[in-house]
Amino acid sequence: QQPQPQQQQQQRAQQQQQQQRREEQKEQMEQTLDLRQQQQVPATASNPRSADTMRSESRGQASEEDAQRELERLATEKAALQKELEQQREAHRRELEAAQRQHAQVQQQASADSTRLARLLAQQEQQRQLCDNVRNIELRGNVVFDMQKGTATIIQGKLKWKSRVLGIQRRDEPLGQFDDPKAAQPVLADIVALMKMFSGGPVEVVQVDRENAVGGRNDSSKQEWCKQLAQSKADLIMDHLQRLSGGDRPMKATSRLADRESTHVQLDWQERFKA
Repeated sequence: QQPQPQQQQQQRAQQQQQQQRREEQKEQMEQTLDLRQQQQVPATASNPRSADTMRSESRGQASEEDAQRELERLATEKAALQKELEQQREAHRRELEAAQRQHAQVQQQASADSTRLARLLAQQEQQRQLCDNVRNIELRGNVVFDMQKGTATIIQGKLKWKSRVLGIQRRDEPLGQFDDPKAAQPVLADIVALMKMFSGGPVEVVQVDRENAVGGRNDSSKQEWCKQLAQSKADLIMDHLQRLSGGDRPMKATSRLADRESTHVQLDWQERFKA
């Protein structure tokens, strides 16, 4: 192996030879180009530098072509940027429209919730006032109202009836009559007040009399007489309620026999709270 300095000298010599060959090749190509241009446009005394001029024009033409290509490239980039910008604008417009629609939906839902809440609050206030009014009526001591069932029950003894006899020596007609019609008016007025609170639905008067209330032997004829008396009482209460309330409500009167006597009025209370 040769020493390191000697190898470096040889490499530099080779590089110089390669550089010299490239320069010679370049000079030969320029001479060939000059010769071709002289053949196409012969030199004259008036145009001694026609070859140089043609080389300059050739270089100028190449520069124009490069400039044209650069302009075309810039135009292409500009068109691509404009297209991208339009796409971004379209996407932004769609996002804006979607946001506006969502905002409108949120506002509509908020408005609906607000309306629903106001209606619920109004119903709660209405129910509170209703309960207060019912409580005030109950404090008079004539009726008790069941808010769950809508049943107004007359406190026992508040409606007193004339006695009716069914016996061997005396047989009264099964006709219900108040013992004191004037004393019955406040009781019936409280029922009418409840009817007005729960307006809109039908009203049913139910009179329940005790079985064998007249004593003696309990047979079929006595049972029938007791049923007729109970129904007569229910009809009488219904007639008074219709007269006091104005007669604008559908009403019916029913009766039955049981172990205990009672009188109640069934109201369609659910009608009161329909939306």
